Amino acid sequence: METILQLDETIFFFINHNLSNPLLDAIIPLWREKTTWIPLYVGLVAYSIYYFKWKKGLVWVLILAATVGLGDQISSQWIKKMYNVYVPAIM
Repeated sequence: METILQLDETIFFFINHNLSNPLLDAIIPLWREKTTWIPLYVGLVAYSIYYFKWKKGLVWVLILAATVGLGDQISSQWIKKMYNVYVPAIM
C-alpha cells in the first residue's frame, strides 16, 4: 500500500509541477466559480422556453433542474458516505 501511495504522490507532483500551463492557470479558477455559469443557465432557460414554447419549455427546465439536483445529492451525500470518500474543498 505504501508503494501505491508513493506512486500516487509522485504522479501528482509531476502533473502539478511539470505540466502546468499559464493560460489554463488563469482560466480554470474562473470556471470553478458558480457565478461564471449563471449567464449560461439563464440562456438555456430562455432558449428552452423560446424553442419549446412556454409550457413545454418550463417542463423541460424543471425536469433538467430536478435531474441535476437529484444527481448532485446522490453523488455528494449517498455515494460518498457509502464508500467513506472525503473530497476536500478546493480554495
